[in-house]
Amino acid sequence: MSDIHQEPSPRSLGEMLLQTMQEVRDEIKKLRQKDDDLWTAQRIAEYLSLSVKTVQGSTINQRDFPAPVAIRSPHSQGGSKRWIAGEVKLWAKKVKLHK
Repeated sequence: MSDIHQEPSPRSLGEMLLQTMQEVRDEIKKLRQKDDDLWTAQRIAEYLSLSVKTVQGSTINQRDFPAPVAIRSPHSQGGSKRWIAGEVKLWAKKVKLHK
């Protein structure tokens, strides 16, 4: 009687390992890209489970909160503020505000 379960060959194991490694690299790349996203005060509020009013009036004004990135536009005089997602996440971990 033949064995139904066959051990994979070393070549197929190597191919499987290479594929898995590439998938892990792809996921890491996606995570890094998300950390480069620019967040609005609204998005920060959602992430921290706070109101937008609290974020705008208190959170982003804390001395150790990440500095905003000014987005200039020919249509707006002062531009709008955005924050780098990864920096906000690190700050939140440091002050333990994230759920």
